[in-house]
Amino acid sequence: MLAFLREHRAAAWVTLLSFLLTAWVPLFNRSRAGDLSNWYSDHLHHPYATWVGLTKGAVVYTVPFQQVFSRKDTGYPHEAAGSTWGEMPGMAYPPGIFAVFLPTSLLGRCVPLSTHAFGVVNILYLLLLAHLSFFAVLVSLQALAPGSRALVALFTWLVMVSMASEGFYDPLFIGVGALGLRALALGNPDGALRWLCGAALLHFRAAPLAPFAGYATWLLLRGKPARTWPWRTLAFAALAAVLVVGSFLLMYPATEGFRRTHGMVLAGRPLALAVVLAVSALAMAVAFWFSDAAVGLSVAVGLALTLVERQPYWWHQAMLVLPLLGVGAARLQPRGAGATRAVLAGWMLALGPLVWTDASGKATDQPALLFLHFVNGYKASP
Repeated sequence: MLAFLREHRAAAWVTLLSFLLTAWVPLFNRSRAGDLSNWYSDHLHHPYATWVGLTKGAVVYTVPFQQVFSRKDTGYPHEAAGSTWGEMPGMAYPPGIFAVFLPTSLLGRCVPLSTHAFGVVNILYLLLLAHLSFFAVLVSLQALAPGSRALVALFTWLVMVSMASEGFYDPLFIGVGALGLRALALGNPDGALRWLCGAALLHFRAAPLAPFAGYATWLLLRGKPARTWPWRTLAFAALAAVLVVGSFLLMYPATEGFRRTHGMVLAGRPLALAVVLAVSALAMAVAFWFSDAAVGLSVAVGLALTLVERQPYWWHQAMLVLPLLGVGAARLQPRGAGATRAVLAGWMLALGPLVWTDASGKATDQPALLFLHFVNGYKASP
């Protein structure tokens, strides 16, 4: 580990400096639960829902969460603060999320803390995970083809810090996925498939990584007799697929009330839909021609998820970073890595304001406007 840090000391120092520059914000911001905008509650909900999953089992997936927290029988000290998502099941994520929030879930159960203190601890924890993920992105970019890598690093940092400062754990699946892309670029499809499956276990919106997982699987199996296949890795991939698909099928019926009241974001907006399709078609064409099929298919998966989006929440667009990080993973020397990355960054910037806006209606909640968002959101404690 120390040798790895020495090899990537510049990335490690940048990551540490960023963490130190952002970790003070929840400590001194005037916010009920430590989030930058004093608006969000996912960082309170997830530890509580994790506790419900530990104590009540699959009910956290199978019924609308209001049926759970309305009973007030979980014994969780922060039950009221985490009682959100009434029409949704308590967890709308694959089971890997329970491992992420188990430490703070147990902390909230066993250590007396005010809502503010518990929220601040969770924001600090998420900022730490986000910066570990950012470090993973930096070391992964070093293994990929040159060309606009600094742009990708800056862009990813904006996305990750924006999300973590508001209480979202999404940077973690991006960081784990980046390690899978790094392994693929370094000629290690076995490790790549493990990391990519790990990302899938963390979030359904890791789906744009599926084409890279498929390519890694093809590299592992092509031209080899079955007796030499990496059966442990394939078994892990199969188990991950069962858990991800199974948890989605388990929770989907419980979202009926939500789906009834929340239509597709782009429904009834023909101009916005046309722009999304046109910009995405350009992004796919550039990806297929200048990079490779895996990146092009990744963009296609991102577009498919965009078209079925029902919640116009800005942090949902984080999945569009994944094709950007994948340039050079499957094809080490793409025709134009820099140009492809620039186009894909523009693709994400174009789709964001059309599809994903925060429920608070603040245009500054777009990650690209992090600094303006900070100015508007930060209120120093007296």
